[in-house]
Amino acid sequence: MGGYPNPRDCSKCICPRGYGGAQCNERPQAKKCGETLTASPKANTISYTVGDMLNSKEKDDFEECYYWIQIRS
Repeated sequence: MGGYPNPRDCSKCICPRGYGGAQCNERPQAKKCGETLTASPKANTISYTVGDMLNSKEKDDFEECYYWIQIRS
């Protein structure tokens, strides 16, 4: 999916953002977010809350979430 071999370990790829795995063909895993969704013929609305609604403190770090939309096979 557009990655290139890691010069230090050719059995692994360096993947573009949004892709992971040894061959850059997997969605990167995050601890609390991200999902692979399947598209449907009808329009859908999906809502997600980012952050913790009960804790308004700023975080020192951030987390990246990756959502893939795939077609039915």
